[in-house]
Amino acid sequence: MAIGQRTQGSELPSLLELAKEISAGAFGRPIGELQEKRARRKKLKCISKLFDKRSVKERWASHVGGLAELQFNIGFEKIVSGSAGAR
Repeated sequence: MAIGQRTQGSELPSLLELAKEISAGAFGRPIGELQEKRARRKKLKCISKLFDKRSVKERWASHVGGLAELQFNIGFEKIVSGSAGAR
């Protein structure tokens, strides 16, 4: 399954769609300040979105910069009933 592709017959968004929604909805909320604080601490010139296609894999994503730091992750996994769910 491609990163931006929905599972056939699934009502769940693709992980990339979900990541984009979370990134867009993060502004004005405490989680939205994560990348600003990260940029200040690391003296970065630009502020990344919370998630972008660099940080989204097939079944999981960490926030941009999260592989070497404290991570904020999202992903899909099978739940007890065997269907997929977002976490």
